[in-house]
Amino acid sequence: MITINTHYGTVDMSTDLRDEYRDRLRTVDRYKEVRARSDTVSLDTRIVSMLDKNLAFAAEYVAKNEFPAPKSARFLMAQGDTFNEKYVYIEKAGKKVYVTPINSWIDKHQGKYEGLFVLASNPGRHRLKARESSLIVYPSDVQGEIDFAFAATSLGSVMLKIVPPQRSSAISRLIKSFSMRSR
Repeated sequence: MITINTHYGTVDMSTDLRDEYRDRLRTVDRYKEVRARSDTVSLDTRIVSMLDKNLAFAAEYVAKNEFPAPKSARFLMAQGDTFNEKYVYIEKAGKKVYVTPINSWIDKHQGKYEGLFVLASNPGRHRLKARESSLIVYPSDVQGEIDFAFAATSLGSVMLKIVPPQRSSAISRLIKSFSMRSR
């Protein structure tokens, strides 16, 4: 797992997903006959730039669904699946495969960020429970990247679930910050 800081928050991305993005960028460069550098540093810079552009949907999606946009956010980007009847994310590192429950990632970061965004497919249609002080956004029935693209628009308004925090003071803080921004 690698950590990437973007304009919209901190991203935890599986290394295999990062490698997949690098490969896609190299393919695009070859197809377009771009003579740009394709070393890992320049590719990773382009990945961060793509994330900055694509993660803008997060706060907009929350606000569009009548919740205050979180001031701070953390994103999980990895392949999601079901393992032993649990919602998990998978990371491949060489010949090793790591399977980690999504709830473990949420528990680790809840309370440190106002919004937690799980961008990992959910083929088992698992439901996540509210946490004490972080809003959670996760896919209810998302199988892949195309579904995420639709989920970020009104076309997929039921694909992403928003779970507000349990603690009323956290909700009040979110609403207060949203009201202040609206002025």
